[in-house]
Amino acid sequence: MTFSLSGGDYKCPEGLEDILDRCLRRCERRYLGEGEAAPGRTLPVRFANLIEMLQEKCGKPVVVLVDEYDKPLMENLLVNREMEERNRSLLKSFFSVLKD
Repeated sequence: MTFSLSGGDYKCPEGLEDILDRCLRRCERRYLGEGEAAPGRTLPVRFANLIEMLQEKCGKPVVVLVDEYDKPLMENLLVNREMEERNRSLLKSFFSVLKD
């Protein structure tokens, strides 16, 4: 499973959420099949459910690769402290799933 955060408008409030949602949808289509989606109302819950579903389907551990993870923070560093903190919080909650 690969997440590339290199493209996106991280200066607008929905930018990071849109990219994470797009990455999840791409993984769902690729690994679960067209029309299948991991359940969950929030991005972190959906991410956790997707990982569990993939482990069950493949019978193997899931590997997650993240490219340009710091771009949503760096684009706002020293420019927009509020957006930087918002993106930091979202990244923290989203990727905390990997700790479990």
